[in-house]
Amino acid sequence: GLSSAASDVYKRQLFSLAVVIAAVVFYIAFVDVLGFVVTSSLIVVALLVPFLGQRRLMASLAAIAAVAGIYYLFSAILLVPLPSGSLF
Repeated sequence: GLSSAASDVYKRQLFSLAVVIAAVVFYIAFVDVLGFVVTSSLIVVALLVPFLGQRRLMASLAAIAAVAGIYYLFSAILLVPLPSGSLF
């Protein structure tokens, strides 16, 4: 069998994989309703917060800044329309 440390690493890897799969499913399900900015911000915050621990505000601000930058790149520079969402 696996040692305790190897087992813990394996469980963390499985959990990380499950979180990423859930994020992709969430994005597919909600991007047309919530729009790119809201959906992507929620996903990036959800993925960053566990890794930054006590720096949740920093993770949230970094996520929003990253999504805003990506949105600007695609919409203003590359002229690629991104979903705006049906709620807004």
